[in-house]
Amino acid sequence: MHGLNMYDYSARYYEPAIGRFTTVDPLAEKYYSWSPYVYVGDNPLKRIDPTGMEWLTEKDKKAAENMTNSLTKLRDNRNNDINKATAERDKIKNDPKMSQKEKDKKNSALDNKINNLTTERNALETSISDLNILTNSETLYTFNKVSEGTTPYLERSSAEDGVIIINHSGSLENKGHEAHHASQYDQGKVKFVANKTNEVVGVSLTLTQAEIGAYMIQYSINKGTMPPSKGGSLNSIFSITDKWLRGIYDSKGNFPYKNHY
Repeated sequence: MHGLNMYDYSARYYEPAIGRFTTVDPLAEKYYSWSPYVYVGDNPLKRIDPTGMEWLTEKDKKAAENMTNSLTKLRDNRNNDINKATAERDKIKNDPKMSQKEKDKKNSALDNKINNLTTERNALETSISDLNILTNSETLYTFNKVSEGTTPYLERSSAEDGVIIINHSGSLENKGHEAHHASQYDQGKVKFVANKTNEVVGVSLTLTQAEIGAYMIQYSINKGTMPPSKGGSLNSIFSITDKWLRGIYDSKGNFPYKNHY
């Protein structure tokens, strides 16, 4: 644009005429062994860096990539299930041997099934999008596995480095749940309470809405990991409601979301 003829990599500009970046890597201080003008560790055949940003460590980046691959497979499985259910519904509609009453009954059940599968598929798409948002964010994020019995949570580093810690139990479904909260933070939908490292408040989302979204992702990844609730049983993803959330209880009989707003 405007005759500059440069490539925009968000973090800096690239001058193709001379094959050089015009400014230093904004994260150069993290890589003292490399020239501050170098690109992707001098290996552009294997690596890309469209924005100049990154996860805190290569381990975090690899974890995000592995999660994305697993979530993509789950999403594709949901799409296959949707296509099968849709084909079955179409077959029933065109069955001349079946009465209209019987068709309506079976197609109603299939419509509900397709609606559930579609919502689960969309939740998985959201989780994939969450990881993409965090990967391309200017904020640095890191995964941290907490010890057994510790409640996973999103945490702001106590150091003045701006790092956001995604504490998780180690499972894909819990990583997806907590990464969704990190994405909500990155998009400004929730924020940390002043002078607190692990307490957030809602901005454009209430805390209840924030948790319902995260549990919908967890449910879509692995239904068997959902916590018990006195607010009703989980017959489908649509059972994840305000009432269900507030009814969740832990092994000590506490209701962690009872006073959510």
